[in-house]
Amino acid sequence: ILDRPGTGVGRDVLDVASGSGLVAVAAAKAGARSVLAGDIDDNALAAIMLNAAANGVPGVTSRRVDLAAGSAPINLARSP
Repeated sequence: ILDRPGTGVGRDVLDVASGSGLVAVAAAKAGARSVLAGDIDDNALAAIMLNAAANGVPGVTSRRVDLAAGSAPINLARSP
């Protein structure tokens, strides 16, 4: 994302299995409109928010995501 910053400008970004939130932070820094970082691990969710704050990107939000449970964190369908 940082190598091609135009890719994420003005877009909504979903970072699944985010871990520390590195990709989410990079997307926010590259100009994403919104960034949702998801992980199954509560420690990862805390790390995502700490890293977003440390990098000055308040537009990153985190949410628990368990793909094995069969539920998506958001509705990915777009209406016309």
